[in-house]
Amino acid sequence: MADANNKNQKSSSLKRRLKAGMQMAAEIVVILLLVLLCFSGFLGLLNIIFPTGASLTALVKGGVGSPGDLESTALPGPQLATDGGDTNERTKDAVLTDLRNDVKSKRSASIAWGRAQTGMKLFNRDAVQTLGKSGARIVFDGENYLTMGSNSLVIIKRMEKDPWLDQQQSFMVMVEGELSGRIATTAQNTMRVEVTTPDAVARFKPGKETGQEAEFKVSINPDQSASVVVFNGTAEVTAGGRIVAVGANQGVTIVPGEGPPVPEVLPEPPTLTGPADGSLSAYRHLSPRVKFAWEAPAGVERFKFQLATDQQFETLLVEENLKSPAFTHGSLKNGSYFWRVSSVRDGCEGLASQAQRLELVQDLAPPRLEVAFPEQDLDTGQLALRGITEPGARVFVDGTEILPDGLGKFSCGVPLKKGINPIVVEAVDAVGNIAYSTGVVQRKY
Repeated sequence: MADANNKNQKSSSLKRRLKAGMQMAAEIVVILLLVLLCFSGFLGLLNIIFPTGASLTALVKGGVGSPGDLESTALPGPQLATDGGDTNERTKDAVLTDLRNDVKSKRSASIAWGRAQTGMKLFNRDAVQTLGKSGARIVFDGENYLTMGSNSLVIIKRMEKDPWLDQQQSFMVMVEGELSGRIATTAQNTMRVEVTTPDAVARFKPGKETGQEAEFKVSINPDQSASVVVFNGTAEVTAGGRIVAVGANQGVTIVPGEGPPVPEVLPEPPTLTGPADGSLSAYRHLSPRVKFAWEAPAGVERFKFQLATDQQFETLLVEENLKSPAFTHGSLKNGSYFWRVSSVRDGCEGLASQAQRLELVQDLAPPRLEVAFPEQDLDTGQLALRGITEPGARVFVDGTEILPDGLGKFSCGVPLKKGINPIVVEAVDAVGNIAYSTGVVQRKY
């Protein structure tokens, strides 16, 4: 019996130990889960406070590798990178200007993105990122700059100076999206820019004479083809082991896996048909629906419509890619606006049309109305009523419409009955503001 009792006691003790061990293991698991949950929450909070972007290391490596290396790390949009350079060198390379809406920046040694500021200096390997409906300009000096569109990412990284080439600065730009720029030759400085797409490399060159410039645009189209457009200067485009020279007012579209085609002349800008340049549109409370229209040149596939509040189109309100030659806007407020349209053929966008101005004016003032009522009693059966209002206004005398002349003058005969004759004159302007003038004419018995 004693042996049986000892066995039972040992079995009970072992069970208690196993149970205690399982409880401890469960507690450890719960603690680990709570730690992981808290850590995940902390990372989420950091992600909200500090928006993350693509790894700078990966992007810089993408710049020195093949264009395809960038696709897995880069956000859609332009990307700027170069070969070589001292990462610790703090010589200013560029300045960030003309920020529009949401623009982020990140220093080369930083892990977090912060809000970019106008006028901030950019150094080797610094990064700039624009989000939706945003934009920025990177100015290298007074003559040279790059313009970023929405959803773009740029890294500033210098190339080593080539001793065989006559230039002071060199940059290589990797593009996913759209990037435009201007490179000029000055007496003090020349610059070389290379733009790399997933399937091509374009080297832009201004003329050798002082004052000559290269103006260009590179964009990745929805079908992943790349369009290289040269407005001024020249470019050498390399793709599929072939090189073509693109001159001023020419463009090429490179299909993935193929060499560059023969450059084509850029399409002519559309002819703007309305509203007319300098036209004024008045409204009272509700903004009018403004229809912008233009005539398409032959062979054009689509259009880029731009509407801005400034003649330089730095503050864009609308930028739309359209298939039809018209655009309607119904919520413009009081102020001046500028609009232009460019043509797109085979993926290449030509020069924009001359900008035209439209002014919208909110008019809440009643029209001018002056009526000459007689001061003395009349002994005639009809009053020769005369008055003036603002040109374009409609006039009603006792409910009957009277047509004014081009200067707003009007006259009419008003029948009079014996005794007191109240007369009401009403003027209504083009937006619906109303002015009244009333008089009482006494006809003698």
